Amino acid sequence: MAFWPRTTTKTPTMVASKGLKIVIVDDSAAMRSVLRTIVKENGHDVVGEAADGAAAVAAVARLKPAIVTLDLEMPGIDGFAVLDEITRNHPDTHVVMVSASNDPLSRKRAFDLGAIGFVGKPFNAGQILGTLEQAAQALAFRPAAGGAPRRRCVIVDDNRSIRLLLKAILEGAGIAVVGEAGTGTDAAPTVLEHRPDLVCLDIELPGKDGLAVLAELKAAHPALPVIMISSASDRETITRAVGQGASGYILKPFDPEKVMAAVRRVVRA
Repeated sequence: MAFWPRTTTKTPTMVASKGLKIVIVDDSAAMRSVLRTIVKENGHDVVGEAADGAAAVAAVARLKPAIVTLDLEMPGIDGFAVLDEITRNHPDTHVVMVSASNDPLSRKRAFDLGAIGFVGKPFNAGQILGTLEQAAQALAFRPAAGGAPRRRCVIVDDNRSIRLLLKAILEGAGIAVVGEAGTGTDAAPTVLEHRPDLVCLDIELPGKDGLAVLAELKAAHPALPVIMISSASDRETITRAVGQGASGYILKPFDPEKVMAAVRRVVRA
């Protein structure tokens, strides 16, 4: 079903992934060695390492990596403070948290602060490489001219890295991301401007939370599918979202197959 008049959009091109520049941050030399081996054996470039928060901040400023694998519990500045510093001052550097503190509150706080992924210790190589591959795909997209009309999506999330990753997943499946918003206040005007077939909407937003935005969007556009995004998997939050008209619910960190399964349930790409 089309909700707005159709327009032509650009089709993205997937550029072959090259080695990512990575800084490894962990106070354990053994853990840094394990991560270094995994990363280098799979074609990525470890450009620096750090054993504490202050050294991590300095390394990111100096080396400007694409990815930082960041331990949560470190001497001096903890991982959350380092993550916040990187997100605010180095928007082109994306952070994957690697931590033994794999509780839901830690994961939620990490994504709220701007992490693009969260891997719990102990981990295996596949978990690390899978998260890095998602990041590589997100960084590899370049727009290409031309293309036929496709299903159109607006993403609303205050985490730039998450928007980039979700855009890569959707564009890779043939859905055009035509607009983005980083606050709840900007959500409805962005949707009205771009008139999408689908909205992916974060629950935790500055200014106006996602459930309030959902109510606003459904009041103005009752048939427009809205899929909620969240790092919270509690039943109460999900039930509230569905009760207010959400068409689906996807969790951070993103599993591309689950994202697309949720999307396909509500709109044909």
